[in-house]
Parts: sequence; structure tokens; C-alpha cells
Amino acid sequence: MLTSQGALFIYYKLDPAAKEGFKVAAQQMQLQLVQAHPGLIARLWVRGNAGDLDQTWMESYEHPLGIDSGLAKQIDRSMQSLSAGRIGPRHLEMFVPV
Repeated sequence: MLTSQGALFIYYKLDPAAKEGFKVAAQQMQLQLVQAHPGLIARLWVRGNAGDLDQTWMESYEHPLGIDSGLAKQIDRSMQSLSAGRIGPRHLEMFVPV
């Protein structure tokens, strides 16, 4: 059972030249996660600064019952495999509603 009522946000830099291939692979991986965890909402974001040499991308994950550390680790492991074009580490942060 999920226990934390928070949402998981994971951000990282991506080489803009790799964005189309990465986007497709990331969306497919998120779809697999959503199918494996009914109720999970997964989104993929990119910061709007088109002129940047590298772009900041972010994944977000929410579930009505929350995200526990086990699910957070599974999400990170799944998406970590999508390293093509990623620059630097992934940063995971959990936010909870106020």
C-alpha cells in the first residue's frame, strides 16, 4: 500500500539533439509504469528555454494513495535506464500538499 500523499518530481538536463528519441522512450516507459500501477499519473515536462545548450526535463508522478519509497525506487530504476542524451544526474524530490 502506498503511504506518502506526496508527488514525485525527477529532473535532469538533456542534450536537445536527443530530445525526440528520448521523449518517445520516456513516454513508453511511463506508460508501462502507469499500466503496472493503476491510478498512477505520469507526466513529462521540459523547461521552455528553447535556446539553452541543454534543456531541463522533468518527470512527475502522482497517485491518489500517494507514492511510497518502494514505488519511487521502482520509478527511478525504470527511468534511469533511459540515459541516452541525458547530461548529469537525475534529481529526485518528493513534495506534499500544504
